[in-house]
Amino acid sequence: AGVTLRAIVGKAAAQRFFLPVTAGSAAASIGGLAAANPAGRNRMQRGCFSEHVRSLRLMRSSGEVLTCSRRDNAELFAATLGGYGLTGLILSVELQLMKVPSAHVQRHTLRFSTPEDGLALARERAEIHEYAWAWLDRAGRGVVVAADHADAGSELPDMPKRRRLPLTVPLQPWFFHPRIVQAAGRIAWHATGGGDAAKTVAWWDFFWPLEAWPWTGVARLLAAFRRFAVDVPPEVSAGFLEACRVELRTAGKMPVLTEFRPGSERDGFLLVFPEEGRA
Repeated sequence: AGVTLRAIVGKAAAQRFFLPVTAGSAAASIGGLAAANPAGRNRMQRGCFSEHVRSLRLMRSSGEVLTCSRRDNAELFAATLGGYGLTGLILSVELQLMKVPSAHVQRHTLRFSTPEDGLALARERAEIHEYAWAWLDRAGRGVVVAADHADAGSELPDMPKRRRLPLTVPLQPWFFHPRIVQAAGRIAWHATGGGDAAKTVAWWDFFWPLEAWPWTGVARLLAAFRRFAVDVPPEVSAGFLEACRVELRTAGKMPVLTEFRPGSERDGFLLVFPEEGRA
């Protein structure tokens, strides 16, 4: 259960396998994902992490160790995935990986000018791509990112070594000053261009961009931030998003990142977070 996502992908990618659902940090453990049951950026296609767990070994408070699956101790299995440790200590997890032509991805970026357009475009792209989500800036403009695992014969057909730079750069709080964040968003929006820009991207840059660079102090800095996540039904998501933006402006606050992901209800476990809508 203590094996990290970085270790799993490092072994699996060479054999053209990948995690069906991943988390935002390569340092997350497989036991942690089972306990939290996250939904990735391919929620429309793959649902939550729990859907890909075949079985797990669980130590109860009595010291008893049980094997739980959809056949054995099924109710305990359904309560443990997403249960944040309420049912006991997860000792090991049997996980089903997915076969991919390449661990790298073919990424498409499309920009939009209003939140309503972004929500519709993200939903449309989520139905035809493995991964799809969108981010928007303070003005309501943003970019939809959609991606699929690249073909084996892409421009990155082999598994290159993870890049290592000789210097480390300490992350500083002023990196996230509102003016810097706003300027970075404007630059990214204009750089996308008006069409469907496609590019092959190495998997570590796509899934864990902060950890692909030699930053130091990432965990300490990110711990100072607050993250708010909510599921909203599709028919009211645009109005809810605008209401949040109004409240933030009134309070004199600006989010570092606003992101939405299309999804659907398909998990079936007891303590699952995502439902039909957008998180």
